[in-house]
Amino acid sequence: MINERGAWARARRIAREVLDGKLYVRAVGTATHYHAFYVRPNWVREMHRLVREGSHTFYRPIAWGSGANLPIYSREELAKNSKRR
Repeated sequence: MINERGAWARARRIAREVLDGKLYVRAVGTATHYHAFYVRPNWVREMHRLVREGSHTFYRPIAWGSGANLPIYSREELAKNSKRR
């Protein structure tokens, strides 16, 4: 049951704009991982923290690259790749 019609209309408008790609948080848009503040996943050490929005923190792989190659998920792998060049 909807008690606040104005709030419901606003939520629907925001959801529509997000789904249409018109409204987004740029840093969150490139994230591949996220978690709530009360969770401590083991993969966090291998990620670059982008932004915290509300109770969630968003991340992406340490070496994102151009998108042409697979992302690098660990600092060790990043070090190996930089030595090869």
